Amino acid sequence: MAIAAGIDCVQIREKDLSARELLALARESIGAAGEAGTGKVPVIINDRLDVAIAAGAAGVHLGGE
Repeated sequence: MAIAAGIDCVQIREKDLSARELLALARESIGAAGEAGTGKVPVIINDRLDVAIAAGAAGVHLGGE
């Protein structure tokens, strides 16, 4: 719904999910972002470079720690 409403970026910050669960969420979100009809909305994954690469995310946010 947020993508359809016109947001310009999605950032996934789920620190309590397993890698498998986060990957599934990321893939679902990336799919939804590409199907919004308003162009592709980039999806950023927090702290998990491995998941971001595996999912094909637009990027990864790495904190200072």
